[in-house]
Amino acid sequence: DLGTFPSDEDQISLAEAGDWLDEHLMTLIRKKYTGAQVTKDMVRRWKESHSYVGGEVKEVLVDLSVEGKQQRVDIGDLIAQACGAIVPLIGNGIKRIIAGADPEYQETFRQNIILSGGGSLIGGIADRLAAEISDIGNVAVRCVDEPIDKVALGAVALAQDMPEDMFTSIE
Repeated sequence: DLGTFPSDEDQISLAEAGDWLDEHLMTLIRKKYTGAQVTKDMVRRWKESHSYVGGEVKEVLVDLSVEGKQQRVDIGDLIAQACGAIVPLIGNGIKRIIAGADPEYQETFRQNIILSGGGSLIGGIADRLAAEISDIGNVAVRCVDEPIDKVALGAVALAQDMPEDMFTSIE
């Protein structure tokens, strides 16, 4: 059904996503624990296992080397801070999409904000995002179940509806 294929005006892309969040978290860790030796893979694992926003600060104990010395440190506050930094960026994107939509449908859009993909795995993201964009009216934000699978299914659905001239070959 070609009526569901989004146009450029129907979507936005943020450069700030998972890798950006990993870099931000790594910077925060290195700032708090001077001399900390961390890799992107370590930080990504910690983020994927413990990411959250909102609520009480959670304790997240990890082992890392600080100038070659093994230490067990708490990065729970840093994870919340790093994950929280992406919320206004996503919120502003949602506001732009809704503001650009037909006013007749804006209320429906505000009541049906659905998150999927890796970002939707951040604990508390739906509630935190709803609070972030509440200035545009009464909003309902939720995360899909199995968000990574849903992204893949959505990509397949779009590819099936995509006009052939929109496919590009990789040479």
